[in-house]
Amino acid sequence: MRPLNSQWSDSAHHLMSLNVKSLSLFGASLLFCACASHEFHPYVGQQQKWPTSPGAFVDSQYAVPVYYGYPAQPYTVVGYLEETSHGRFSNAVEDAAKSAKQLGADAVLVESHGKSSEPIGALTNATITPSGGNATVTGTTIIAHRHTDRATVVLIKWHASDRGETEAGRHN
Repeated sequence: MRPLNSQWSDSAHHLMSLNVKSLSLFGASLLFCACASHEFHPYVGQQQKWPTSPGAFVDSQYAVPVYYGYPAQPYTVVGYLEETSHGRFSNAVEDAAKSAKQLGADAVLVESHGKSSEPIGALTNATITPSGGNATVTGTTIIAHRHTDRATVVLIKWHASDRGETEAGRHN
């Protein structure tokens, strides 16, 4: 039979081993959560006279202008993009604008945009304090969340006749 202190020592060592494994798993999950993905769907078919508007909200801080309404000038539709970004400070609209520029678009129209957060795991740190024939357990649990940002955007190119006006307007 082993002394009582040896049993507690083995239990504490086992818990410490579990904590190290939990921390490693938690760290690895955080690494995999900070990513982005997109699905591009090209427009196939005859171009139409797509809707325009005399005014719209435009965010020009990204790789291409981001429209939250129809632009004033005529355009052709390249396709649409579903962008999903993960991470606490992710921005699917920004990622979509970067992807749109790489795909040759002049601007994007935001169709939908939303954020969500879901728990993906927990990290528990516990301390066992022996006291006579009993033990006291104290601890803390931290719940890890996966933050997701999704955007669906339409990629557009300006009509050739309007491209010069648009470029001139961006430089003024």
